[in-house]
Amino acid sequence: MEPEDIFYAAEDYVRTTTNNLVSRKATVHGPQNVSIKGKGIVMPGVTLHGDLATIRFGRYCLVDEGSTIRPGVRLEQGSGAAAAADANAKAAVTRHHTPMLVGNHTHIGRGCVVEAAAIGCNVTVGDGCVLGANCIIKDNCIIEAGTVLPPGAVVPPFTRVHGKPGLAVGEVPESFAVVQPERAIAFFNNFKRIS
Repeated sequence: MEPEDIFYAAEDYVRTTTNNLVSRKATVHGPQNVSIKGKGIVMPGVTLHGDLATIRFGRYCLVDEGSTIRPGVRLEQGSGAAAAADANAKAAVTRHHTPMLVGNHTHIGRGCVVEAAAIGCNVTVGDGCVLGANCIIKDNCIIEAGTVLPPGAVVPPFTRVHGKPGLAVGEVPESFAVVQPERAIAFFNNFKRIS
């Protein structure tokens, strides 16, 4: 079944040289660190935090309304000169943000908070999901609406995840590796400018 056409006003979106469509109502912090390979859509109300670390999206990605994408935080114990200088203090803890990579044909639903380190190709993240810091979601997964993944969680390929905390509730059929790219391309092609 062919998806319905979705129309947008030309003045509401910026079209990049690689045919990405970024809403003028989206907030992009550190745009020099945000890369979308091509034909991606960033909807209104989305916040991308490229000011913390690099964020890279593949082709035909969709980030739906009101989602926040920010690189996760990694804490490291300090050592060496700083720790030796103050023998009474605990070793300093430093915060580092992990670069984020999102694969091709991935759809991030409405109102999500994503701090994952990597999201593979052909992944659907349902509305209202929270993906904790440095999660890794492999290819061809479905994260159902409202799921909360704890920091550092790893989701194997072809897995359906649901719940708070997110648990594997089933497998995704192998045909999803073909169906999801078709859906992503069809959505982009049916997202049309009002003339």
